[in-house]
Amino acid sequence: MKALKWIGIIVGLVLILVVSAAVLVPLLVDPNDYRDEIEAVVEESTQRDLEITGDIELSVWPSLSLEMDKVTLSNPPGFDQQVKVTPHVSGSLPIAGAALGGVGAGVGAVIWLAEKVLDTKIVDEAAASRYHITGPWSSPAIERLVNTETEKESAGR
Repeated sequence: MKALKWIGIIVGLVLILVVSAAVLVPLLVDPNDYRDEIEAVVEESTQRDLEITGDIELSVWPSLSLEMDKVTLSNPPGFDQQVKVTPHVSGSLPIAGAALGGVGAGVGAVIWLAEKVLDTKIVDEAAASRYHITGPWSSPAIERLVNTETEKESAGR
């Protein structure tokens, strides 16, 4: 019986210690004091510049975490990305055609049937645009690509 009493006291003390730490650590530790160290560690491990201009907040519940606002991570050297933006318009064409009635309904039905049979998105691909992106996240250089080899390949399908 005495053993259970001591186990209860020890468990209670550990629980009080954990709860006290969870309350006191955010009050006593200001993560903004470690901003330079955080930026240096990220730069060392990624070879990219990290810039934290907002506040850093420490949270202990439900898990230990740092919440940062206004954070910028530079692109790696030689950052060069091509992006394809494809709007999803083909799904609404049969509905638009039906709303127009007559010839519009027939055209919408033919496009929908062709896309289902050919297992392709003809209209979506036709509406797609490609972009070339370089430079830092804060001021990227964005160039629209026209008549690229990939677009010629898409048109040939």
